[in-house]
Amino acid sequence: MPPPAIDTAPASNKPTLILLHGAGLNAHMWDAVIRDIDPRWRVLSIDLPGHGVRSAEWYSAPAAREAVASAARSAAPAPVV
Repeated sequence: MPPPAIDTAPASNKPTLILLHGAGLNAHMWDAVIRDIDPRWRVLSIDLPGHGVRSAEWYSAPAAREAVASAARSAAPAPVV
């Protein structure tokens, strides 16, 4: 089970943004941006496998896809972008 995403709002039905980092970076690359996102949004910034708190894991496209899907499921039933 991957570590939880960084969540800047309590669980709710707020529309949810899932922010993904680039290669070699991690979820914290979004910290400065998250502070300026309208509070009507719930924001999840996740580490993909092989990055940040998940650096011990092997990166693969299927593992990255599952990380994003898991974050989206955690936001249910809110809409996800």
